[in-house]
Amino acid sequence: YLDNAKLENGRAVINFSLNFAGVDLYVPKEWRIIDDLRSTFGGCEEKGLRNYETGENTIVLKGNIKFSGISIIRV
Repeated sequence: YLDNAKLENGRAVINFSLNFAGVDLYVPKEWRIIDDLRSTFGGCEEKGLRNYETGENTIVLKGNIKFSGISIIRV
């Protein structure tokens, strides 16, 4: 849950190395998400409203995911 997180300079990078796993990532609906993941038989899916993005805070998703999934849930 990142709903109470404060980002230094308004930007954070989250590095993933997932194999046969699943991750639910809860982020504020205003935050911008940049998907820079490399995936094999997996992927990243966003749930919730995206039209509230202000771009003031940005999360960059990096890394490798294999047979895995990441769910971005807007709160």
